[in-house]
Amino acid sequence: MSAETHSISQDEVAAIFHSPSIDSILPYQFRNGTTVNEFRTSCDSCGGEISEENIHITITYETASCLAFRGSAVCHREGCHLIGLYEVRFSDDGTFLVKTRTGWTEHRLQTKDCGGCGGKLKGFLGSLKRIVFGEIQ
Repeated sequence: MSAETHSISQDEVAAIFHSPSIDSILPYQFRNGTTVNEFRTSCDSCGGEISEENIHITITYETASCLAFRGSAVCHREGCHLIGLYEVRFSDDGTFLVKTRTGWTEHRLQTKDCGGCGGKLKGFLGSLKRIVFGEIQ
C-alpha cells in the first residue's frame, strides 16, 4: 500500500502549497476526548521523512466523530521532490481509513505507554509509511 502518485499540473502544485499544513489542525480532539497529536509520513520514492509542515491538507468532512481529509505530502529532498497524494478518514474510536489504489483499508491504532504524558499514545506504522500518534479516551 502506498500513496497515489502521478504527474500533476503547476496549478495543482500551487493549490497544494496554498492549502494549510496538517500541523495547523493538530492536536485534533474529538468530542469524546480522543486526540490525534501527531502525523508523520515518509516519501514513497526516497524514503525520507516528511515533516508535518510539508503535509498539506484539505478537510473534506468533519463531524463530532469523524475527520476526513485529502493530503499532499511534499518531499523536499534533493533529487526527489515527489508529492504523494492520499485520503484519510479518522474516527473517534481510534480507527482510521486510508484510500489506496485498491480501495479503502481500515487500520486500528496500536496502544503504548507514553511515559508520563498522563495517558496512552496510539500509533500506526506499516507499509503505508505513515505514523499517527494520539490519545484514545
